[in-house]
Amino acid sequence: MTELRNLVRLLLSLPDGTVRPANQPAPTGREPFVTVQRLRTDPLGAETLTFDGEEERETIHSSYLSTVSINAFGTEAYELMLKLRSVLASSAGIDGMKAIGGGIVTTGQVIDLTGIVGAGYEERARVELQISHTHTVVTDQLRIAEARVDAHTDTGLSRSVDIIPTEST
Repeated sequence: MTELRNLVRLLLSLPDGTVRPANQPAPTGREPFVTVQRLRTDPLGAETLTFDGEEERETIHSSYLSTVSINAFGTEAYELMLKLRSVLASSAGIDGMKAIGGGIVTTGQVIDLTGIVGAGYEERARVELQISHTHTVVTDQLRIAEARVDAHTDTGLSRSVDIIPTEST
């Protein structure tokens, strides 16, 4: 989510510290700020596995569809979310999403959530995105040093064999 927050900040030309995780204490006031929160992530299909015997590594690729809520607070919050919708569709937005390994599937409507909060008036707006992304995990998959095979027949015969692989050259 850090990469997505940085992309949103760059696309909206906001100063450092104004795009932050949601549900965290933060200074408020008239200056606009934006929060980014992943609401849910659903898997898309099965994982794919590849094995590299030389490096003794297994690579697992998993595809996901995440729903992300982006909220703007402060002066011109609604207009800020309208701008975000537009810049996400720009070449810079598409290239930025590709650079962080994702793509926008859908961009929801901008919803005006402006209202009275406590004793004051607060401008606020929200847009939800559906983002496709892939996670790659690399794990060690070490060679088998030795294996024991036990064979048993219906007639009571049994045999055990230790298999010790040899390095091929």
